[in-house]
Amino acid sequence: MLSAFLVQVSGFFDKRFLFNVWFPTFLFGAVGVFVAAVAMGPQTAVDAWSALPALTQVWLSVGGLVLATFVAYICDNLLGPMVRLYEGYWPEWAGWLRRRRIVRYHRRRQHLNDRLDLVATQQRNIETAIKKAEQGPSPSQEPPYDGAGLPGRVQQFQERLNQVPKLKIEKRPGELIKLFQELQALRSEIPGQCQQDLSTGAAWEQKSLQVREAFTERCRQELTSLEGGYNSLYATLYLNFPQDPARLMPTRLGNVIQAAEEYSQLTYNFDAPTVWPRLVPHLPPESKTQLEQSSTPLATMLFCATLSFLFAIIGGILLFSMDDSPLLFLSTVVGGLLLSVWCYTGAVQRAVEYGMLIRTAFDLYRHELLKAIGVSLPSSPLEEWKLWPQLMDWWYFYEPPFDAGEGKSAWYYEGKKPKPGSRPKRDEHVLYVRFGAPPKDKEE
Repeated sequence: MLSAFLVQVSGFFDKRFLFNVWFPTFLFGAVGVFVAAVAMGPQTAVDAWSALPALTQVWLSVGGLVLATFVAYICDNLLGPMVRLYEGYWPEWAGWLRRRRIVRYHRRRQHLNDRLDLVATQQRNIETAIKKAEQGPSPSQEPPYDGAGLPGRVQQFQERLNQVPKLKIEKRPGELIKLFQELQALRSEIPGQCQQDLSTGAAWEQKSLQVREAFTERCRQELTSLEGGYNSLYATLYLNFPQDPARLMPTRLGNVIQAAEEYSQLTYNFDAPTVWPRLVPHLPPESKTQLEQSSTPLATMLFCATLSFLFAIIGGILLFSMDDSPLLFLSTVVGGLLLSVWCYTGAVQRAVEYGMLIRTAFDLYRHELLKAIGVSLPSSPLEEWKLWPQLMDWWYFYEPPFDAGEGKSAWYYEGKKPKPGSRPKRDEHVLYVRFGAPPKDKEE
């Protein structure tokens, strides 16, 4: 869906073309010339250029600009396939690598889900501890405590409570639960001390109240921290991974785009790649501008990542063959690879923003598409949930949302008849589609 949006251009040399491909192509070409000059020797390169006639220098400069423009134009037309490669739509011969990468992201996603469940469990435990601490202590079945060592235990409890913020964040909830158990034990023993020593009874009751309030305040602070951690983990999952494991892709960028495309399926029950091309013409100008402002840097960063990688590989091979400048070789290879990783990371962050804009467009403007095709707006979310699958069948499977009688569509893929009740996969090649009874020579 992203690659389909990127191919919409308004001219050969518009702003999008210049920033997406021409400037990066020219810049990396200039850097390549600079590296070649350094490899030759700066003075040698300057002398060789100065020795050329002025007309030759002009023609070489103009030719370099024309070559950069031609390469940029070719790359601009390849942006769509390039983006799909970065999303993880790889050829069949790379299937083994695709499967391994998907397994890796599946484990990463499962790890985040496990951490999310753990944080949710810790939140429930601490909320339960606060609730029980605010109630009275559980009746103790043990003999009344004589008070020996009780002040020391209270002091030790307070010291441990003050040390909780200094612990690692993953150890704090467990320590608070242990302190809750100790608090309940202390509070069950304090009444016995009050009965034995009436003169200090009021002081012990006040002490018990202070200890309880200090504990509940620390628990509330930890709940705030856990809530922030939970929201951060959920945002990572929400923005970077699809909920359906079957949608996982072998790249970070692909998973971000899949998470955005899955949103419409989970929220409104329609397929985003099918609806998106129909929805884009009905978006308001400000929404289209936001999408363009988000997709243009995304494509630029991906193109720069590709050029950086190629620069590191090709430049490294050429410099290694010269075998006279190890430092320049390492600088070219390491610098190019680091720049490639940095550009790809920036593209992923832009893709997150682009995915949020896609979600927003579906939320705000999907009904504009229904108005444009003459479909009555649904009166309830449930009615809309049932409506979109009928439109999907109409647009993708050529099944109108009404009883066609004998005019049911007959589908044929690669000359074979599909199984009864089954539907073709989206990536299967359609030979033809027609209404009515199938031809006899295709029934076999």
